[in-house]
This record gives sequence, C-alpha cells and structure tokens, in this order.
Amino acid sequence: MKRPFLTLALACLAVLPLSAQVNEDSLALLRAVEKQNYAALSAYAADLTVVASKKVPRGDFFLWLGHLREGSWGADGNWYPQEAEVLYLSLPSADSSLCVVQTRPLDTAWSRPEVICPDAASRGSEIFPMLSPDGQRLYFASNGLSGMGGYDLYVARWDAKKQAWGSVQNLGFPYNSKGDDLLFCDTPDGRYSLLVSNRDCGPDEVVIYVLRQEVPVFRAVKPEEAAARERLAVTAPDNGYPFEKQSLRPVPALYFEQPEPAPEPEPVAKKDSKKKTTTAAKNKKADKKKSSVKVITEEVRIVK
Repeated sequence: MKRPFLTLALACLAVLPLSAQVNEDSLALLRAVEKQNYAALSAYAADLTVVASKKVPRGDFFLWLGHLREGSWGADGNWYPQEAEVLYLSLPSADSSLCVVQTRPLDTAWSRPEVICPDAASRGSEIFPMLSPDGQRLYFASNGLSGMGGYDLYVARWDAKKQAWGSVQNLGFPYNSKGDDLLFCDTPDGRYSLLVSNRDCGPDEVVIYVLRQEVPVFRAVKPEEAAARERLAVTAPDNGYPFEKQSLRPVPALYFEQPEPAPEPEPVAKKDSKKKTTTAAKNKKADKKKSSVKVITEEVRIVK
C-alpha cells in the first residue's frame, strides 16, 4: 500500500466514526484491487465482432432477449425454461446474498437446491445464470470474485468425467469492463452471443450487445487500444437478431424436497432403585462361577 493512502487513512481516523472509517478504507482497497485487475486483464483483449446493440431500461432488460421464447422470465430475474431437466437459479443464501444453484424435477417436487460453484459462493452475489445450448457451459455474473469492477461475467464448464461443474473462469476483456457486466448467453442457432452491460449508458440503462458467435482469440493490446475496445462499437451491422420484448410472468411455484427429520431417541428405562433381596445376592454369587454373555444395546441415529 502506498504511503499517501496510508497517511490519508490515518488522518481520517481522527474525524470519522470507526464504522465509517472501515467502510471508506474497504471501499478504497476494493477500488485499488479492481484497478490492478483491470490493468492486468485489459492487457489481453479478445477480437469481438459486434453486429447490433440496443439501449434498454436496466430494470427489465432481460425481457428484450428475443431469442428466449421456450419459457418465461420470472419477476425474480430468473429464466424458467419449459420442461427443463435441470433448473439453474439465483436464490438468496443464508446471508441474503444471491448464489447460483441447480435443482432437478422429482415426482412431486424439485430436489433441494445445490450450490454448483462453491468457489464463487458466499463472497458476493451471483446472478443471471444462463446455460449454453449444448449444456456444456454455464455463464453468470458475480460481484464477489476477483474482477474488473462491479459485476463481471464468468463461465463454468461441465466436467463429464466428474459429472460436475468445473472451476469458474473470468470471461476476460472486453467481455468485462469497469462497469457492471450482467448477462451473457448464446443463441441456439449458433449465430449470436448476447452481452449485457451498463458501459456507455446512463445509470438506469444497460446496453444489449449482439456479438457474432465465434471462438474468441486473445492478443496483447496497448492501453489506448483497450479503451477503444471496451466501447464495443458496432462494426458489422446485422439486423438478424429479434429484439422483441417479452411479458413478465409470475414466479413459478416450486416446491423443494425437504430433508427427513432425524428419528426421536427412544426413552431410556429408569434403573430399579429397590434394594436387592438376600436371595438375589446369593444368586449373583452363584452366577459368577458361570460364563456370562453381555448384550450391549446402542442407540443408532440415521443422519441424512
């Protein structure tokens, strides 16, 4: 940490309440880390071909993703596809942050939500999970992982051997920017990818960028070239993407499987407090001469 920042922090300590001082220091540290991340990530940029863009309100931007028709958007900001074998949702966790989970349909309910990316959970919020058409990649946005600022876009790839999602990777620059990059998805026809970001727009707006779907090639760029690439200007106009606003649907009623309660322990029989009779004492002495078998009863609990 540089000395000017340390001097400023010590000066603020004398005039700010402790909670305010901690918040200011944390915010300054976060901004410094994001600045370093931006410098590192933007040194290599992917060649993206932008064919169209549309500026829409931030509050309901997802309704403008015209290729998503086989399902509905819920008021909670989750995409609910029709007849899904696996449903990917962004749901509140115990600390009120959002995390990406998966659930499968059972006979009468859905399986208990399972966090699919443990290394991304509990350090921020994960939003707008979108599965690729081939089911091999899961995209989402997070503000809790090491990124360039605000929300960044990440991808997890399916590991067929482990039958689980692999480690999370940052999509890189210029998919991500200094602003909030909120959603990324591919169209089923293989023509386009959609990127939603609040770069180059007002505070209550976002821009939906339509990219030509192609394998990204990253190459080294200079800072001045990185600044130009971050704007994602339309370079190959193409009106083939359907910007058709959908209607917002109520959140579907999902009933999740509940864990079975542990069985109640059996009551332990009280010991007989009566005095032993003389006859019983004699029998006890006689029994010492015989070999005895002890039966130990243990209480077993099944924990699921």
